[in-house]
Amino acid sequence: MSVLGHVFQGCYKSILVQKESYLLELSRYIVLNPIRAGGVVKAEHWQWSRYQNTVGLEESPGWLQVNG
Repeated sequence: MSVLGHVFQGCYKSILVQKESYLLELSRYIVLNPIRAGGVVKAEHWQWSRYQNTVGLEESPGWLQVNG
């Protein structure tokens, strides 16, 4: 099993995010989780993320809107 296998174990859950500060905290958690789990050294190296597109390192595919 992969070091990151725990991501797909158990039930998914959803929560209503009402505060912008919590949204930022969740966003950081999602981006940094592969680093903390030892899967990559930098966030932009995680192949399953759209981090590269969001921060402008790569052009976004047509289906991904990265700005409001």
